[in-house]
Amino acid sequence: PKLVIAGPGLETDFGKKIHLLATEDDFSRDNIFFTGMLTGDAKWGAYYGCEAFVLPSHQENFGIAVAEALACSKPVLISDQINIWREIKEGGIIGTDDLDGTKNILKKWLKLSSSDKEKMSRYALEVYHENFESLPAAQKFYNALRKVIHDK
Repeated sequence: PKLVIAGPGLETDFGKKIHLLATEDDFSRDNIFFTGMLTGDAKWGAYYGCEAFVLPSHQENFGIAVAEALACSKPVLISDQINIWREIKEGGIIGTDDLDGTKNILKKWLKLSSSDKEKMSRYALEVYHENFESLPAAQKFYNALRKVIHDK
């Protein structure tokens, strides 16, 4: 599979080091692509054009990119350090935020059959609708407020 690394940071020392590692051999040069920050149509085209969205982050307060991928029916392969990992359920694969965890989520994804990947794509959109779409999110917030006021 091809890997697209999108987002800011290519100009940093870490970004330069990763780019250098990814261009050391022909296989990596042919299969790893650095796009930099994507916005607008390019960002949405990347979401809709990908097979899955991978974010093995060490920490994300919310993970808006994860919710955006789910809204595009894309399974998410994320670490348990993204604070919305519990809501993901069947819409993705969760792992630890280390090298072994990242390898494991990728291996699990690659071992899935085409029909299981399609099923996970459908679940991804359901997870988005149930947890992150405006109306359900507002309803959950309202219910939480009512509970707080009622429990006083």
